[in-house]
Amino acid sequence: MKVKMPTRVNLQRRGIIIPSLLCPLCNEVEESITHLFGESMIAFQVWSMISNWGGLNIVYHKDLKQHMLHFTLLQFNVKRNRVWKRVWIAVLWSIWNHRNAEVFKERKVDSEEIFSLAQLQAWTWMKRKIRSFDFYFFDWVLNNSQLHPVFKLSSKFRVGLR
Repeated sequence: MKVKMPTRVNLQRRGIIIPSLLCPLCNEVEESITHLFGESMIAFQVWSMISNWGGLNIVYHKDLKQHMLHFTLLQFNVKRNRVWKRVWIAVLWSIWNHRNAEVFKERKVDSEEIFSLAQLQAWTWMKRKIRSFDFYFFDWVLNNSQLHPVFKLSSKFRVGLR
């Protein structure tokens, strides 16, 4: 998986001069894809919250491709795995957006906010893409014990996933 996101390390490789290669979320390590989405303390905190929320045991891979493959759960069918893939992408999207807010708007880093935005983004994408996805946002966020594995899908949603 070759990722060409404009992290500070990737920008330097392209010959763009930037004042610092340090990750804007932690200011301790060079900002690479691996660090930003997998190794940083912020990423670890967000993935831990996702793991607890979804009732999953997540293995924290340094390699982004391996991390994504971990979200392909063998006990679930293809359509249910699509739900988890959307959650995974929503987490990356939220970390990246939060990183950009830190860089361009000098916002404070907040792993709980990133987690909440990922939940909202995943729910929004599923409401738009899956007709049978009939969860209210409140249920999606707070009643996860009733909703997993892959959020113990409602009967209407289960029919659409067979």
